[in-house]
Formats: sequence, structure tokens, C-alpha cells
Amino acid sequence: TGLRAAAGLPYPAIVDAVQPLITDPDASVRLLAARALAGVDDVHPRDRLATLLADPDADVRAAAVRSLGSSRRSEDAIRIGPLLDDADDAVRNVTSTTLIRLGAIGEITVRSAARRLAGARAAA
Repeated sequence: TGLRAAAGLPYPAIVDAVQPLITDPDASVRLLAARALAGVDDVHPRDRLATLLADPDADVRAAAVRSLGSSRRSEDAIRIGPLLDDADDAVRNVTSTTLIRLGAIGEITVRSAARRLAGARAAA
């Protein structure tokens, strides 16, 4: 990636350096960490990146969706899918676009609708 080339470090060193930034108290640092981990295929950093899907900052959530989606792994659709119901329009839009690229929008939308219907029935 561009970050690896700019830093002149091997890929594992970049991933190791960026992962701790995922929990930084500053949203702008978490945003940069999410962007830096785009396309990472290793399981542990991807799991850490997925924690940003619940970040209080909408820009960070959107960046996490983009980064997870950039690897084109269909299993990430399950992680990303719930953000179709995010409170922020931009996050919902990025999520929709990402799921379409992953080829999972139909499956995730059906699951999301089923969850909402089940919740409505339970509340009734």
C-alpha cells in the first residue's frame, strides 16, 4: 500500500505499528488507523479493524467499512451489514456501496429486514 511505501517498512511492521492506534482516544487517529489497514488480509488486524464498526464517530465507522470491504472478502459482509441501519446517512451509503461490491447486498438486506420484522413482532 501507499503507507507501506511511504514508511519504507515491511508490511507486518506497518500493521503492528498501526493496530494500537485503533483504540486511540482521538477520532482522527482512529480514522487514520482504519484507512491504513485497508486491504489487510491477516485475521487479527481485521478483527481489530472490525471493532471500529461500532465507533462513536461516523467518519471512523465509514472508514472501517471501506477498509474491511477493500479486501473483497465475502465474510466481511456479515460484519458490515448491520451498518445499513446506522444513524448516519454517509455510513449507510458507504455500507450499501461496499456490500454491493462484495456481492452481498441482497443477502444482508434480507437478513436485516428479517431481524427488524422479528423485533417488531416480539414488541407487539
